[in-house]
Amino acid sequence: MRIEQNDALAKELVDARLGVCLAEPFVGLVVMDGEYPRGAIIINNYEPGSSADVTAIGRLSPTVLRELARYLFGTLKCRRVQAVTKASNVKARRALERLGFRREGVMREKWADSHGLLYGLLPAELKARF
Repeated sequence: MRIEQNDALAKELVDARLGVCLAEPFVGLVVMDGEYPRGAIIINNYEPGSSADVTAIGRLSPTVLRELARYLFGTLKCRRVQAVTKASNVKARRALERLGFRREGVMREKWADSHGLLYGLLPAELKARF
């Protein structure tokens, strides 16, 4: 699996799955398995040197999450990354925590069926062992 930047394809995949409105500017990344897209990641409201809000769809392996964090900090020079997941999504929560994300808050009734949990990550907190 590899991550490649493809704003248009990432937007198409996220729009089809989530039906969300993406805010410009954004960076679109696609998780590729050979020639096939397996997931998409949108970095919302992206500005160089700022924080990044991440929206992701598909199954993101621990390796892909680690590469995503390295891309955000190394290539895009983000100073902070934040992610929101459903409180009921235990696998996503565990993966974020193993990578070094810290739980920072609860977004009550973020979705109709679940609260949202806000996680944040700084470059120094990225765990290489993940």
